[in-house]
Amino acid sequence: GTEPNSLFDEARPTSPEIEARVRAAWQSAQDGAKARGATIYNGRLIRLFEARSARNSLQLTLGRTSFAELLGTNLMHAKETLDQGRGELSNAVGISAAVSTRDHALVFGRRSGAVAFHAGYLHSIGGLLEEDDRGAGGVVDIFEAMRREVREELQITAGEIREIKLIALVRDREIMQQEFVFDVTLSVSSRDLESRFDPSAADQEHVRLESVFDEPDMAIPFIRRATPVAPVAEAALLLHGRRVWGEEWYEQTC
Repeated sequence: GTEPNSLFDEARPTSPEIEARVRAAWQSAQDGAKARGATIYNGRLIRLFEARSARNSLQLTLGRTSFAELLGTNLMHAKETLDQGRGELSNAVGISAAVSTRDHALVFGRRSGAVAFHAGYLHSIGGLLEEDDRGAGGVVDIFEAMRREVREELQITAGEIREIKLIALVRDREIMQQEFVFDVTLSVSSRDLESRFDPSAADQEHVRLESVFDEPDMAIPFIRRATPVAPVAEAALLLHGRRVWGEEWYEQTC
């Protein structure tokens, strides 16, 4: 489980060069969205300062950031920003899940061409911690945030989520963004999900769902067949395998 995770108000370290890149990246994103006839929103996000674990608890130190800051540091200029220090990155917190269905499928989404990063890639179900994920007393519950993402992206109800487990914290080497990876088990089948899936739904980032049978010898053929695959989707699948199929399978497969 997680202890209550309150927001920390210390400002993100920055510099005039970093802020100039953020402004340029955001302007470019706005221009691109306008050309596509789309709307882009500079949402208020939550960033990770630090994660500490003790026994069965996880304590997060969190702060505030925005989508423009994420775009201008992690997503587009991670290397240049890192040259000045890791703290200068937006480090908006990602949350992703390997979603298991009643008929023993693992479900992922194929990202649309309109998203800011990894367009067209196979991706895990998930998103980003948002300011609206703050609950009573200003605390943040990453489990509830993951439930929200699964409900929104797969058009399911809260009662159709049977189990949710936090299994890892990973970092994408290219964009240096941190992502909490979950195993989420549903009481509905993959066919149910496909019949409900609406790529035109508000804020839907995926154009279709893709699934693989939840068996150890299916994972790598699926990854190869599904190329291009976002690093976090590979992580979600492999870490699910580590939990379900064992450490030896995980080491050999990696």
